[in-house]
Amino acid sequence: LTPWGKRMILHFVCESTYSTIARQISVSISTVSREVKRNSNRHGRYLYKEADEDAMWRRERTAANRKIKTHVMKEAIKMLVKDQWSPEQIVANLKERNVMISHESIYRYIREHQDLWKYYFNFKYKCNKKD
Repeated sequence: LTPWGKRMILHFVCESTYSTIARQISVSISTVSREVKRNSNRHGRYLYKEADEDAMWRRERTAANRKIKTHVMKEAIKMLVKDQWSPEQIVANLKERNVMISHESIYRYIREHQDLWKYYFNFKYKCNKKD
């Protein structure tokens, strides 16, 4: 929902139904309902500024919006190549040092760089191998 849509909800919420507001701002009724429910105080008053701030906070903290720092990825690749660790082992090791990265990010990086594929297959089959 755009900031303009949130302002329109604030303007109309006391005097219109959710379906009227939804038509005015060209969104579904459930979007308006969810927005008002999520961002109203305990007295039922819709709080536009808080709604916008909360939306920005939620957007910033989603994993898709996090850029992996170069030095973190370099460290992860060093563990992959030199120590021949799996992405899961790398994540566990970095987590102990309060460095956050997902194993999926490492897998994605490997898929994007053909020269690392041999390491992927190396630990993939090493893990599945039965002694």
